[in-house]
Amino acid sequence: MEKIRKSTRKLYPIIRMYKDDLKELVDVLEKAQQEFEITADGYKLANITEIDNISKPWIREFSIVVHQWYRQETPTRLETLNLQLGYEILGPNIYLSDDSDTHLLGLLSRLDSIVSKRKSKIRFLVSYWTIIIGSIFLSFLASILTNLIGQQLYPHPIQPVTYVYIIWALDIVLITLWNIWVYYMKTKRHVIIYLTDFHSRPRFLRRNRDVILLILGIVLSGLVSLIVAKLTTSGH
Repeated sequence: MEKIRKSTRKLYPIIRMYKDDLKELVDVLEKAQQEFEITADGYKLANITEIDNISKPWIREFSIVVHQWYRQETPTRLETLNLQLGYEILGPNIYLSDDSDTHLLGLLSRLDSIVSKRKSKIRFLVSYWTIIIGSIFLSFLASILTNLIGQQLYPHPIQPVTYVYIIWALDIVLITLWNIWVYYMKTKRHVIIYLTDFHSRPRFLRRNRDVILLILGIVLSGLVSLIVAKLTTSGH
């Protein structure tokens, strides 16, 4: 009787890593005298120092594939540990072909500890529950903003039909912007690996420009809605 081997995979949220993190990952495998392959931004690297030849401030793809041969067995068995930091359907993840392989499980745990400490602080913004709650919140916000328009900008009440139209328009604009940003973060910005050390990382505004752009987009959409509402009411 032989136990059936099962694979295991751990998924990560939005990741922001740095060059010294990559070197730390490789260092773990080198100290374990492990056979592995490195790819970065579409290039196969002979060693981690070759990443310095990539003339970009950051990349979105990095992977390490670990090969563990068991040649003493018949037939010869090969197990793999695959760390994928880049956009895939599953997002960044680490995969182990046999969850009972204690040696590779130990390596997985050490690699995971390095990657997990670089989870982005904005990762909660793209979770499914946050998308739902955010859409509901933006609907309430659209209603509140429309009510403020009626109270502050006009000497007479807004017509009920116009009031509903403004809510709908503002609601659509806000939720559309929100979902576009979430999609962008989950695809284009899910993983960013800065080719600089952590202590030399970019400044706050540069690292968080996506959140800043989202806030500016919501503010601008609110201003546009106010202008539209003003023109609509002026026409009556």
